[in-house]
Amino acid sequence: MNEFSGSPWRPEGEQGKSESIRREKNLISPEDFFRAAQTAQEQKQFQTAADYYRRALAMNPTYLEAWFYLGYNLMDLKNYEEAIMAFLKAVEIETDDDYFKPYSYYNIGLSYYNLIRDEEALTWFNSAITLRPDYVPAINYVGLIYYVRKEYETAVVYFNRCLQYDPKYIYAYYNLGRCYYYQFKDDLALEKFMKALEIDSNHAEANNYAGLVYLNKKLYPTAIGYLHKAFSLDPLFAAPAYNLGILHYEQKQYPQALEYFNKTLQIDPNHADACNYIGLVYHDQKVWDQAIVYYHKTLQIQPDYKFALYNLGLTYYHQKDYKNSIECYEKCLVIDPTYVSCQYNLGLAYYQNSEMQLALRHFEEAVRLKHDHFHAQYYRGLIYHGMGLHEKAMQVVDELKKIDYPSAKELYKEIMGKELQAVSAPPPGEKPRDEQFGPSHRDH
Repeated sequence: MNEFSGSPWRPEGEQGKSESIRREKNLISPEDFFRAAQTAQEQKQFQTAADYYRRALAMNPTYLEAWFYLGYNLMDLKNYEEAIMAFLKAVEIETDDDYFKPYSYYNIGLSYYNLIRDEEALTWFNSAITLRPDYVPAINYVGLIYYVRKEYETAVVYFNRCLQYDPKYIYAYYNLGRCYYYQFKDDLALEKFMKALEIDSNHAEANNYAGLVYLNKKLYPTAIGYLHKAFSLDPLFAAPAYNLGILHYEQKQYPQALEYFNKTLQIDPNHADACNYIGLVYHDQKVWDQAIVYYHKTLQIQPDYKFALYNLGLTYYHQKDYKNSIECYEKCLVIDPTYVSCQYNLGLAYYQNSEMQLALRHFEEAVRLKHDHFHAQYYRGLIYHGMGLHEKAMQVVDELKKIDYPSAKELYKEIMGKELQAVSAPPPGEKPRDEQFGPSHRDH
């Protein structure tokens, strides 16, 4: 449970069981059970504490503090539905000074947030803020809900409001950094991550994101420092291990990239992105069999992972296995019909498999999605020429003159020759690696 503001007495560490818990026979009144519950709670024995609070409430059903702290312990036990009922009972009982109410509202909101019921969470966080306008953790969670919805501008307003009340609130700086990062405002993001690290230089998540910003800027020596620190602070934190893998991959340092992608999979065996990147490491080195193994593993983890399907199709294409290549590209386009590189490469696979009508269909679609895709334009013209559609082929030449003159010259030569010469397909489209092979850093 995160950022609860109503428990200043909660100690860290575990002490031995107190005499009050051992000698249960001495527990007689509701207050006795309440005190025993508080002791168990301090020792992080949350189930024992919850049981004692229930016994206190069995004797006194209007015991406000017992209802409140029962809910608190049920949250630690991740029993959020029952926790909500306990806090609602506390709200019902409390009628005078509203001391517990903002905390009850906040914890109801937090329970709904953990149940991924954001609308209800938002209602209760706002109720807490109405009673306590300076309730920073509640304001932060309202911002987080908008962040999760990718409504970054609205989220920024709430995180900045947190800082108006508490200029040292590290979570607000960190969350502001993430909002700016996903809006591609890297300098602003870095500024906020650095503010968070001024408050706590050992904040693993802020170190990871600072490293990511420098990774996006291709400032690898600086990036590696922050990413290494994040990983050393929490060796079970998969994100910096994965990002270190990308850092080494981008520099073609394949052994180091494999090391970190494998570490990522040790931490999280279902990390589809890391598995895909291991396939890419082998792909780049033309170790096709191993690349295929890891793309298949990626698809076992996430069957709708379009980049793995695309990469698998590309690998089969390089092996001249056009039938399997076509099958993978077709599956990829079911997931994302607007994937230009896949439309083009599927056209190439059909072309190499001598299925010209199908090849033309996908070259046409690639051009529809991206008119200046000169490779797809070239093959359109070539197929029109092969079909005897001279006028259409020459129209493509005219279009290519505006896009890529060398391609226009080559196509013209093919069209105007006595017979069509065999032309081998060029490499698949020149695309940024993150578009062609896998998600960008910013997607994760």
